Formats: sequence, structure tokens, C-alpha cells
Amino acid sequence: MITSALITLPVFAVQMCVKTNTYISVFRKDVNGTSGEYKNSDTDKIWKVVYNYKTITGFASCNSLSSTTNPTTVVTTGATSGENCWCKMAPVPTYTNGIPTGVVSYWVYLKTFDDADACADNSGCTASCMNAMKSDASFRGTVFGTIW
Repeated sequence: MITSALITLPVFAVQMCVKTNTYISVFRKDVNGTSGEYKNSDTDKIWKVVYNYKTITGFASCNSLSSTTNPTTVVTTGATSGENCWCKMAPVPTYTNGIPTGVVSYWVYLKTFDDADACADNSGCTASCMNAMKSDASFRGTVFGTIW
């Protein structure tokens, strides 16, 4: 007589559910993006990453705030005045009365470039934010962890 047993192992997906006044959103740090794009101009530094379950957008900023700066500090979106690259998840360009609608994260420090020009360059901070959100689970987890 042959006996078999079904063994089930728990599967853990690293995800976060966020409830706003209008909807519930799920963010999975363990899932890499399938594609991404960014716009890096003098006035707009925005990125977008498409995942198999949703699209996430955000902003980039180059400034002189150090990596130890409090993440609740207001960082100017699109700034080009420093070598430190900061990223923020936010709906682009969905606003109500000048305020972003939907899920927003605090600014998260990503990296330091050699100088302000390299940070502001087309392949600098904005591209780096998009790539980190697309392919770096640790960075995604940090950003998702600052959602407010």
C-alpha cells in the first residue's frame, strides 16, 4: 500500500496594504517592475514604473540635504541644486486644489552623485529613482514604508 501526504508550506509575500478615504492599495516590495520611464526636464523630474499589479509614479529631487535628513522634511520637487538624490512616490499629475491625491510617500534618500550637474543630468537622479523602484526590493520597501 502506498500512502502519500500533501505537505503545504506557508508562502510569504512581502506586501503592504494602504487604505485611504477612497480606496485600498496593495504594494508589493518583492515584485520587480516590468517597465519604467521618466521625464527629466528643467521643470519636471517624474518617474513611472509599471508592475504586473499596478503602476506607481513619483518625483525626483537633487539637493544638498544629507542622507541623515528627517524624511518628513519638505524637499523641493524637481530641484537641481545639489548632489544628493531623493525620491518620492506620489500620483503624477493627479491633484485636487494643488494637493496630490492618492498614496504619497515621504522623500527617501537614494544616493549621492559626484556633483549637482551629474545628479540633474538626464541619466541622473530621475532615472536612478525609476530604476531603484523598478528593480531594488530593499529601496522599494523603504519607500513603501514611508507611505502616509
